[in-house]
Formats: sequence, C-alpha cells, structure tokens
Amino acid sequence: MKKSTIIKSVLWLTGTFLVLSFVLVYHIYQATHEGKNDLRQRQLSRIDFEQKIDSSEATKIRSFVQGMEGVESTYFNVKDGILVYTYEVGKQSSIAVFNKVVDFGNYKAKRYVVSAEEATKGCPAFADQSTFKAKLVTLISGL
Repeated sequence: MKKSTIIKSVLWLTGTFLVLSFVLVYHIYQATHEGKNDLRQRQLSRIDFEQKIDSSEATKIRSFVQGMEGVESTYFNVKDGILVYTYEVGKQSSIAVFNKVVDFGNYKAKRYVVSAEEATKGCPAFADQSTFKAKLVTLISGL
C-alpha cells in the first residue's frame, strides 16, 4: 500500500473521529444547558406489575396514564411488566396515578420507591462517578 494512501486514511479517520466527538460534546451541552429548562418540576415514576401484561393490555394502560392531567410521557416495558412515566409535580402525584391504574383494570402492582441510600447517589446512570461516561458528562455539563 502506498504511503500517501495510508496518510489519507489516517487523516480521514482522525477527522471523522473529531467531528463525531464534537457532535457528542455539543449534544450533551445542549441537553444539559439551563436555558432550555422551562422551570417546571417533573418527576419520574415507575409501577411494577406483578401479573403478566400482554402488549395490547400494556397499550391500554399506557394510553390511560398518558391521558391523565399532568402526565407528560409514558413507556411500558412489556417484557418486564414495568410502566415508567413522567409527570409535572403539583398537577399529578405518583400515588394518584398508581391508584387510578390499579382501579382501571384491577391490576396487581406495586409502586417502585427509591431507597434512601439510592436517593443519595443521584441518577443511577452516573452512580459510579469513576466511569469515563460520568466524568465526560460532568465535565461538559459544567461548562
């Protein structure tokens, strides 16, 4: 292989890596920048279903919760029987949503409540602050 071909390949790979790295840093900065926050308090909650829920029933539950006042987004993991949703604090509460869901279909379920120890660690995605990912996000969001 010619020396010039190798140099061109290395330059292309380096350039591509730099562009993709810049896009990643820019995305993290935009996602964590305070100017985008509309200052509403949101809470993430979870309901674990103790019975098997099929995909059609999961769609019904998800639509029911999505239609509640103050609920902003929902996701149902059918495989694990877990409903995750976000709601605006003050317009809705996790206890009210849970009670309405259980009454809606007489489901056997329980609310997932974070332990005091888990709450002190913050976001579970960055619980291990020694990882490269956690350090990178902390660095970029601190800009």
